[in-house]
Amino acid sequence: MATLRDVEEYLRSRLFERDDAIRGCLLALLAREHMLVLGPPGTGKSQLVRELERTLGLRRFEWLLTKFSTPEEVVGPVSVKALQEDRYCRVTVGKLPEAEIAFIDECFKANSAVLNAMLAIMNERIFHNDGQPVRVPLQSLFGASNEVPQGDEESALQAFLARFLLRYQVGYLVEQANFLAMLDLEEPAEWPTMTQAELAAAQEAAAQVVVPREVKEAIFALRKALADQGIVISDRQWHRSVKVLRANAFLDGRSRVDVAADFDVYCHICWTDPSQERTVVKTVRRVADPLAERVLELLEEAQEIYDGVMAKRGGGDEKAVTAAAVEANSKLRRISKELAAVASRGGPVAQAKAREARARVNALNGTMTRELLGVELEGE
Repeated sequence: MATLRDVEEYLRSRLFERDDAIRGCLLALLAREHMLVLGPPGTGKSQLVRELERTLGLRRFEWLLTKFSTPEEVVGPVSVKALQEDRYCRVTVGKLPEAEIAFIDECFKANSAVLNAMLAIMNERIFHNDGQPVRVPLQSLFGASNEVPQGDEESALQAFLARFLLRYQVGYLVEQANFLAMLDLEEPAEWPTMTQAELAAAQEAAAQVVVPREVKEAIFALRKALADQGIVISDRQWHRSVKVLRANAFLDGRSRVDVAADFDVYCHICWTDPSQERTVVKTVRRVADPLAERVLELLEEAQEIYDGVMAKRGGGDEKAVTAAAVEANSKLRRISKELAAVASRGGPVAQAKAREARARVNALNGTMTRELLGVELEGE
């Protein structure tokens, strides 16, 4: 019998540099919420959901939306026989109203007629057919897009965006080892599978995770801190977010939600425009764990140093490039040492984040020194 942790490990073996989005997929399923994946073409958005779908014994629906899409494509055609009986009834077989898991690609391309047909299904899990509200079995809907609708776009798009509680951005692979592994990736011979009953049992268990008062007070503090930054999300989203906190604690094998361990999920809930994400991340980590916020600052500093020196390649002045690389090496080593210090004195969550960040900084330094100085660094 497979578990969601088995599914998570399988997805990580198939999709590199996607750990956050993979965890997000499982959180969405456990909380019965919806998830949006943003990124340029060819970044594996569709593959992420399809790899997930193959592990689950759920009825699936998948569709690519365009500006010419019609409601019939998503919720089914109108029954000719019903029309002859003066009834307006759709044939929903194989369409979204009968799906338990769904993937909508280019989800913001459709017109308001298609979007409105999906809103009640996503939010209330109801589809109105022949004038009657019908309960739908949808667990989670996953959307993929290159961009989110902007504030001046039609209200149906904004309402549709609001239905996605969890939002993740993905980009092209960065690490050489991951890129090379991706080139060798083949179809798997086997994969873990979960039945509908097993997923339902996990959802029920996740719903029993305790949310202590101090966690609720921290949510209120986060709400205020984000509002001070001009970022406001609705009370309904805050209420729904508690299910995701429970789901994250459950996946980590805990019976209680913990601020330091679980608040990172808010990094993928509290922004509506990608430009807000960095502010949201810093605010969440400042409220949840100041040491974790320092880890993020150091990682961002290291990335800026790396990007800056690598941009000098091919500039023609080899001495200047070499000098810049030597200076960058020194700065990255300093950052690595500070992260090691955090890893030795912080709490469990800050320690884990510091170790992960340090590995990332050392990898950046190794790539930089190899490509610009022709030197292989020894393990830090």
